[in-house]
Amino acid sequence: MIRLSAGDLDVRRVEGSKDVDMWAGDVRIEVGEADGYRRVEASVRAGQITSSPFRINKGGLFRSFEYDGKGPHNLRVKLMAGDLKLVR
Repeated sequence: MIRLSAGDLDVRRVEGSKDVDMWAGDVRIEVGEADGYRRVEASVRAGQITSSPFRINKGGLFRSFEYDGKGPHNLRVKLMAGDLKLVR
């Protein structure tokens, strides 16, 4: 679980479920493959969400996506303003 008010966050080589809540900044998270996740909830109020594992590319205001799979992990990311990148 990560809670930040502002700054840039880069999460690498962390296996398992992740929960990130941030007010402002850019967030980059190595997530691996999409099939490793049971539930994904990601949202950005102002900014962009890009994710090659989940085939998502959305920008603007109030952007979000959800994913339901069969993997063992959960991912929740909530960002007020900034760019969110979920990469392999």
